[in-house]
Amino acid sequence: MWNRCSHDHIYDPAGCQEAVLHVSAGEDYREYCLVYNSSWSNLSHSLSGAVKYPLVNLTSSLLCERGALKPGDLAGKAVVVMRGACDYSQKAQVAQRLGAAVLLIASTKAMATPSANDTEYGKVSIPLALMRYRDFLDAQQEFIDNMEVQLYAPPNPPFDASIIIMFALAVFTVGMGGFWSGAIERAKLNAGPAVSGGEERADSGDLALYSPLKVLLFVLVMCGMLVLMYFFYKWLVYVIIVIFCLASATALYSCLDSIANAVGCSKLNVVCGERSCSLRTLMLAAVCITLAVVWGVYRNEDRWIWILQDLLGVAFCLHFMKTITLSNYKICVILLSLLLVYDVFFVFITPFFTPNGESIMVQVALGPGAGGEKGDGNTVEVPADPSPTYEKLPVVMRVPRFSAWAQNLCFMQFSILGYGDIIIPGLLVAYCHRFDVWVNSSNRIYFFSCTVAYCVGLVLTFVVMLLSKMGQPALLYLVPFTLITSAVVALIRKEFKQFWTGTSYELKCLEFLRVRKRAAAPDMKSPHLLAILSETPTAELHYKQRSAGVLGQAVVTVFALYGNVFSYSECSVPSECSVPSECSVPSECSVPSECSVPSERSVPSERSVPSERSVPSERSVPSERSVPSERSVPSERSVPSERSVPSERSVPSERSVPSERSVPSECSVPSDCCSVSLYTV
Repeated sequence: MWNRCSHDHIYDPAGCQEAVLHVSAGEDYREYCLVYNSSWSNLSHSLSGAVKYPLVNLTSSLLCERGALKPGDLAGKAVVVMRGACDYSQKAQVAQRLGAAVLLIASTKAMATPSANDTEYGKVSIPLALMRYRDFLDAQQEFIDNMEVQLYAPPNPPFDASIIIMFALAVFTVGMGGFWSGAIERAKLNAGPAVSGGEERADSGDLALYSPLKVLLFVLVMCGMLVLMYFFYKWLVYVIIVIFCLASATALYSCLDSIANAVGCSKLNVVCGERSCSLRTLMLAAVCITLAVVWGVYRNEDRWIWILQDLLGVAFCLHFMKTITLSNYKICVILLSLLLVYDVFFVFITPFFTPNGESIMVQVALGPGAGGEKGDGNTVEVPADPSPTYEKLPVVMRVPRFSAWAQNLCFMQFSILGYGDIIIPGLLVAYCHRFDVWVNSSNRIYFFSCTVAYCVGLVLTFVVMLLSKMGQPALLYLVPFTLITSAVVALIRKEFKQFWTGTSYELKCLEFLRVRKRAAAPDMKSPHLLAILSETPTAELHYKQRSAGVLGQAVVTVFALYGNVFSYSECSVPSECSVPSECSVPSECSVPSECSVPSERSVPSERSVPSERSVPSERSVPSERSVPSERSVPSERSVPSERSVPSERSVPSERSVPSERSVPSECSVPSDCCSVSLYTV
């Protein structure tokens, strides 16, 4: 939030103040903007305490000298004259000699706080203020004659209701974005999505950031874009506006379509020949495109367009948090830390390098022509035309300051919060919710903790802003609160290692171990356990198979566990699972010693299945799912055919053992005595 001036600060000799000109004729009235100097004039803080003066139109005169007017001609009246030809103090002294009670100077140019030499302040005893000439013409057209005026300067409280609305918008967007991301992750796990490598791309085009190098490049690109916007604002701003229209329309459609699906709204499909179309899709697309076009056309109508911009901005942030996901906490730390440095640098450091002492971040966010404090903050400049003549970047949430009545008459004052202050912490909140899904946290402890931390950080941002009376880089407070809170929760729950690495594959394994330890029955009948096994992605198994080597491929288990959890001795085959004598392999056909599996290729301890947890005979798997005969296991480790593993969980053919190490065909085990790769090599 950036304010042009504050009533709590009066500077000498040029105190910055905006005031209100109340023009009335009978019951009708209008109010217009005034700019005055509190060192010259003391105005009432309320309309009820303001004195009413008849208004005399002398805009045909500059009032640099008395002319044909006589002393007393303007006694007890407010007079309006044109700006120029002489300084303000000279006009005011002439008006005083004529008996005027108030001097209004109409300006066709931008209005700055009226000032004079120190020796001139004591010579002026009447209120002096500047008003827009166009405002005077409007009042003259509205009331024609018999106009009366009152001047007052309502106080500008430091706290405004816009802060509450901004807080609610930000928290709602972050909370809903995190919830949406977690819900999508739950749906993916239920559907058993395929994961390849480190980058995860769903059918909808969702993308996960997984590489620290890509995160660094992303931040560097942001820095470059901000600097380019600072130097080439008047050209690049239109590119950003077009991109925002397209992106916000797409994002709003995605949000509305998801809501329609959630409430069970029919798609209303219509078949035309061999083609079909959805009426719901067409209507939603038309609404979203229309809203984006309306914003693009009326984007400079500050009085009301902020509502539509905030609506499109919320949709844009939600869609961004749903589409772009962070794969683990390490990436979250890298991204948020780099952007924290980025935010602080461009807000606090760049003013030392810019010609006007303005930070690059503020200059780009508000626009080069935005009204605001100039120089040392003692003066204010109000444009002659209240309609902005410059383009503003649509990269912030905007809510007008409702209590800044006088300032809003001169130039709309807004509380602003950048999209980055919502999206960047929101990506961490979204990751926390996905982690809750992975560990099957019923109370969503990570999601709620991180959201509460965001709320606290945002409150602290507003408090510091109000106390310092200057805009603050919100990430300076949001990043530490959210990162530290989520890390503390993970440490307390003893899940920080998993929270740091953050892949759903590892977390399923840990959940499997947790369920296995507390399972009531030794036959592993837990429905939760079976659900975990059924959700293990096939591509992940193949990835572990490729990393196991040639012979080690034969020992990849359906659990795809790694780490040191069980001892290797627990991998032995229970006695009831031994191979019948008629199915044993002749001794002369045994696998040569040089083909045996090296110790380092043995079954990892966490992939073994303890003998006490073996599957009873009544839990046998159909023989058609057994491992092919060429992958048979030596007789001392083989398992009856009813113990075979499903074929879809066997090792792919392209990973088979080389022919020189395979068992001769005449030594193969009969098809009804196939082995189980789940337990043995």
